[in-house]
Amino acid sequence: MKRILVISFSPLARDGRVLRQIKALSDRYQVTACGFGPLALPGVESVPVERLGRLRRMVSLGLRAARLISLADRLDPLSLRAYALLKDRPYDLVVANDVSALRVGVLLSERRRVPLLWDAHEWAPEEFSDRLRWRFLHRPLVVHRLARYLSQVGRAVTVSPGIARLYRERYGVDMEVVLNTPPYHDLVPVRRGAGEPIRLVHHGGAIPSRGLETMIEAVRSVDGDVLFDLYLVTNSREGERYLARLKELAGGDPRIRFRAPVFPEAMVKTLSQYDVGVYSLSPSNPNHVHALPNKLFEFIQARLAVTVSPNPEMARLVRDHGVGLVAEDFSAAALGEALRSLDHERINNLKAASHRAASELNAERESAKFLRIVEEMLTRKEEA
Repeated sequence: MKRILVISFSPLARDGRVLRQIKALSDRYQVTACGFGPLALPGVESVPVERLGRLRRMVSLGLRAARLISLADRLDPLSLRAYALLKDRPYDLVVANDVSALRVGVLLSERRRVPLLWDAHEWAPEEFSDRLRWRFLHRPLVVHRLARYLSQVGRAVTVSPGIARLYRERYGVDMEVVLNTPPYHDLVPVRRGAGEPIRLVHHGGAIPSRGLETMIEAVRSVDGDVLFDLYLVTNSREGERYLARLKELAGGDPRIRFRAPVFPEAMVKTLSQYDVGVYSLSPSNPNHVHALPNKLFEFIQARLAVTVSPNPEMARLVRDHGVGLVAEDFSAAALGEALRSLDHERINNLKAASHRAASELNAERESAKFLRIVEEMLTRKEEA
């Protein structure tokens, strides 16, 4: 059986995209997964890497601040730790996730003389470009790694056609698109009739750059009988402060309710009790502009109607599949106008379109794409 190494410097047990990779690969191959924390999956070998301590992190950041970028790359503690753990193990193919694992992926693929598949996830050079600290301390290393290592990647994938175009235009790399979709759920749309409130929902991270205020302001502008539930996750003090500001902005409106987060595996079932999934995403960086987020596909798997801001990739998918409405612009007024145009008959028709789209936009379909790429790379290696 062929052996595949998957590397991601993320909490593997909670990283949905990487978990889907590992599960799909483990059905056909012997898989080793390296990342933060243990991973308890049958048939998968887990190689945990410890997170950086404060001293190592400060040294690494100090090298970046001094603009010793090449040295910071060579001495990157996470890459060195992972390389030491993995360098003597045999593999037939390496999968590296995100730019953080790109260097160690290249080193291991060269050492073992095996192909490297890189999952970029997002547009790395400007992933957090709306944050000054990231631009100063992290972006130079990201740009260095892309310039230094991308030519040594065998195949590469990303999450949306727009991001794939950016990599092709900037780096001349042909990226294939593997959408961030959840598994298929065998559900039927919940239909509601006149006299019932329209149940709106949003879920995700409480992250200031996403501009979640727009959704709250839009709902407050709607006079109709609506309820808006938000399931927001905070992973930092900044996120907690932002969530507090959002609650203050809601102004005690009883129609806007902040719910306790639910586990990712229960998200689609939870969403299925609503009518409309709402997502307005501020175009504050290129990844937001070209976003095709997992929550959009979770709305569809939950058989909801969808209302989104006019980010090009989201707007195209919503229109192509007829699953919802696209606001005219990124303002709260435009989103509110879209919400006001909804009634139960229209929502039920849009839910029916989501029901049809769910059989196409799911992890099973996207994992098949990913496995095809892996199989082609392994076949080419054998023929070489």
